[in-house]
Amino acid sequence: MSKNQHEPNANELWLSFQAVISWTQATFSKYRKELKGLPWGLFYNDFKTEKYDSKKLEEEITTLMMDEDVDNKKGIYAYVLTRQEKYLNIRHLATIKNEKHLKDRKEFA
Repeated sequence: MSKNQHEPNANELWLSFQAVISWTQATFSKYRKELKGLPWGLFYNDFKTEKYDSKKLEEEITTLMMDEDVDNKKGIYAYVLTRQEKYLNIRHLATIKNEKHLKDRKEFA
C-alpha cells in the first residue's frame, strides 16, 4: 500500500479489484453466503488462467453443500479450485466411530 500512496489515482487498484469480481461471478454463477470472506484475490491470481465450466461447478458445489459430512462449507470453493480435500474438513472420524458403535450394539443384541 505504501508504495502506491503517492499515485494520483487508484485506477490500477480499481481495475484489479474489478477483474477479481468479474472472474468470481463468471466462475461461480450462484451467490451464497459462504462466498463471503474467502481470499478471492489469491484464488484469482492462482486460477485465473484455468478454464472452468460454471454449470458443472455449480452442480458439484450444490452436491457438496447438501453433504452432511462436509463440515467446512466455505471450503467447498477452495476445494473445487484446488481439488485438495483438506478444505472440506470431512467427518471421517465420526463415521468410523458410528460404525463401531453400531457393530457393538449388534453384538449385544
